[in-house]
Amino acid sequence: MRYGMVIDLDLCVGCRTCAVVCKEHNAQAPGTWWNRVFTPGSKYHQIPAEAEGGFSMYYLPVAPDPVL
Repeated sequence: MRYGMVIDLDLCVGCRTCAVVCKEHNAQAPGTWWNRVFTPGSKYHQIPAEAEGGFSMYYLPVAPDPVL
C-alpha cells in the first residue's frame, strides 16, 4: 500500500507543516528535507516578490518524484 499527501494550494499559508510531518514520518536524517515549500519569485521563504502594481506572495509545496 502507498500513501500520498494532498495539499490544497488555495488554503496553503506557508507554515511548512507538510514538510515537517513528512520528515518525521519518514525518519529523515538531520538536514534532509524531501518536501519543501517555496515562495515563487522570492529568494527567501515568506518574503513577497515584486509584481506589477505591488507585491505578490503565494506558496508552492513541492514533493519529490515518487520512486517506483
